[in-house]
Amino acid sequence: MTRKEWDNLDAPACAKLLWMRLGAAIALTQEEMDQVVAGDKHIILNKIRKGEFQVTGDSYAPEAEEDEGYWPVEHEINFDF
Repeated sequence: MTRKEWDNLDAPACAKLLWMRLGAAIALTQEEMDQVVAGDKHIILNKIRKGEFQVTGDSYAPEAEEDEGYWPVEHEINFDF
C-alpha cells in the first residue's frame, strides 16, 4: 500500500496509524507462487484485500518518532501470534 493509499484510509477523526511489520501466512497455488517469485505483488495484495491470509508469527511496531497521523513508538513493541 502506498503512502497515498494510507492517507486516504477511512478512519475516525481521532484515530492515528500504527506502522508495523506483520507476520502473515498466505495460501498460494503453484501458479500464484510462480507469479510472486517473478515479482507480481498484486497476487499478495489481492489476497490481503480479500482477507485470504492468517496473522501468524513474529510481528512488531518499530521505534518511531511522531509523524502527522501516526502514533509515536518510544520502544519497539513485539507480538508473537
